[in-house]
This record gives sequence, structure tokens and C-alpha cells, in this order.
Amino acid sequence: MLILEEDLALLERRDAVFSQALATFLTGFTQQLSLALDGLLNATAEYSKSNKSSADWLEQLSYLGVLALFESLLDPSKPDEMGALEDMAVGVDDLRHVSLRLKALPPGSCMGDCIPFSIEGSRQSLMVILSLDSDSFQKLPQKLQAGGSIKVHPVLVSHALRSLSSTDLESNQEKARGLQLSVNLEAVSALKQYYRKFRSFHLDKNKMPDASAAKVALLDKILKPLNALEELMRAVETSMKIHQDRVENVGFLGLCSEAGSRMGATLVISCLKGTDATAMSLTLEQVVLLTRCHGLPPKSFQTALSVMRSQGVRIHNNKKNTNVAKFIFTGALPPRLYLPPAAVLDSAVQSQQ
Repeated sequence: MLILEEDLALLERRDAVFSQALATFLTGFTQQLSLALDGLLNATAEYSKSNKSSADWLEQLSYLGVLALFESLLDPSKPDEMGALEDMAVGVDDLRHVSLRLKALPPGSCMGDCIPFSIEGSRQSLMVILSLDSDSFQKLPQKLQAGGSIKVHPVLVSHALRSLSSTDLESNQEKARGLQLSVNLEAVSALKQYYRKFRSFHLDKNKMPDASAAKVALLDKILKPLNALEELMRAVETSMKIHQDRVENVGFLGLCSEAGSRMGATLVISCLKGTDATAMSLTLEQVVLLTRCHGLPPKSFQTALSVMRSQGVRIHNNKKNTNVAKFIFTGALPPRLYLPPAAVLDSAVQSQQ
């Protein structure tokens, strides 16, 4: 087969984007895996504090695979960010060709701080092999110990933090809305597919005890988080319909993120620079989890959000990357939940308010 020079350039570009998607996903997934092996991963902590949640997540991996949820804050009304979103959509979708397998390190070997891995296969079928020490390997479900693979189910959701109608050119508005809409329609479809499998997995009759009283008690325990997730998935669909009606709806991101979290997804958040918008979304995600799973009073929600944005790793990350301990948003300001405290909002931006 003849490969033209321009085809080769596109292939290199696709490989570069895919490698970034794979690297960020693996970084998040290996952190989750380490927490689960230590019995510390619990996506439904508001319903149960049991360490069994970690074992359930590992079992879920062996039967359903892992949900890789990418949240994009790119603004497709800007030409460079539209191109980045188009590339990202392809790179994330290519993760469909990836599977994971876990193997035991030789006796006496230690993992260290990071889980070592190797990669086999081709673009059409890539296998990432993660190596665990023998103690950790023994904690895996039998199916994974026997060499079973973990399928990656990638989902990309996208919404700009500023209104797309704030761009000057109407043609840019239409292109931006069209791209954002098509990405999110695919995302909702993929989320629904995984949710149906997730629900069936947890309601599997083969897992139910024979005694009717024990069965009722177990069903009651299982159905509480599943029914909450059902309501959340309905809210995602409703939010998508609002989105289709050309109404700006950044809340769609939060709904998808929470649905993914409840299903044990690996979440990756990104914007063009990985600083300002990413910091706002990431801190919002952290405070939502603190409120939902760790008892943070709702009245302290905004205070916790402000503290996380004005102190600690996010503002230090900005200073390291831009030499300024400020968050900068050009053009229209983001919605209130994504707006940093005035003390760390660039003064030039504040003058627009």
C-alpha cells in the first residue's frame, strides 16, 4: 500500500495525540488501582464505608472493563482550540483499541512508587501489561489473576467555560456548537451503554444469596446507590436535551463527571494549557467529592472551593507554569462555580466585570 507524505504526517499527529491520551489515562488508572489494592477506593462512600467497595471495583474491571472519562474544557469557538478538540476526540476514541492485563512480578521484586508497565501489539490492538508484586497480585479477582484482560471504554465530554455566543463571528459559533454537540451526543450514548452493563453487573442473580431475607437486605443495599445513579443518568439526558436546544449548559460536565465517579471511572480533566480552566474544574470535582463522600457540610462548599483555589497545589502549579500566582481568563468570565476568588483572579480580567 502506498503511503503519501501527507498521510504519514497525519499518522504521526494521530500517534502523538493518542500517546498523550494513553499516558494521562494510565496515570489516573494506576493511582486508582493502587488505592483499590490498599482497600481505599470507594466511589459510593455516602452509602457504605466498607472496604468491600475496592474489591467490587476490581471485580467490575474483570467483567466490564474500565470507564475512561475525559473532560475537555476547550473552547471550540477559537480556531486553535477547535483543532485541539478535534484531535482530542480522535485520540480518546483510539483508546477503544487498548486493553490492560495484570501480571505478577518475580518473587522478591518490589513495585516501588509506580506500577511498572510494558506495551505490546499495534495501533489496532494494543495491550498494556501492568506488573504487580506478588502480595498485590493475590488481591486480584481470579479472572484477572488468570490473565483476563481489562477493556478500556473511553468517553469524551466537552464544554467551554465561556459562552460560545461571545465569539464575534456567527460562523465560528455554529461550527463550535456543532463540534461540541457531536462530541457530547457520542459521550451520552457511551455513558448509557456502560451504565446498563454496570447495573446488570451489580444486579446479577448469580451473586444473590439463596435465603430470601438475606437477598432482600442485599438488594436494598445495592439499589440505593444504583437508583441514585439512575436519577443522575436521567439528569444527564435532560441536560443533553437542553444542550441540543442551543442553550449554554456547563452543568452538563458536572453531571457526567459525577455519573462517571459513581461508576468508578478514571477521570481526566484538560483544557488548552492545563492550568486555569483545569484548576477550576479539578477543585470543583474535589469539593463535590468531599461533600458527597466525606461529610463536608454544604454550607462550607464555597469556602472549601475558595481555599483550594487560592492555596496549595493548583495556584503553585500556575505560578510554576506562568510565573504568576493568578488565574487568567480572557474574554467572558466563567460561570460562578468555575470562577476563582478575586485575590487570585488576574487584575486585568477583573476590570472586565
